[in-house]
Amino acid sequence: AQASTKMLQEIQRKNEQMMEQKERSYQEHLKQLTEKMERDRAQLLKEQERTLALKLQEQERLLKEGFQTESRKMQNEIQDLQKKMRQRRTCTIS
Repeated sequence: AQASTKMLQEIQRKNEQMMEQKERSYQEHLKQLTEKMERDRAQLLKEQERTLALKLQEQERLLKEGFQTESRKMQNEIQDLQKKMRQRRTCTIS
């Protein structure tokens, strides 16, 4: 009886160790995934900021050259991009 109790305790201890290892592995994977998503989000924002700067330059050029319609169209694109960027900045990953 004592031997079977010890064996059951050993099995339980091994199961607990295995569950703890799985939990650590899960938490590490979750951390890596979250970090990757944050890097991807930051990269996307950087690309959008670069695109925005280029669109602003293009709009300024169009205004100087007298292309009012094209400038208004560019202004709409700029506003859409700024809206998307604001949404991404406020998005948090938890």
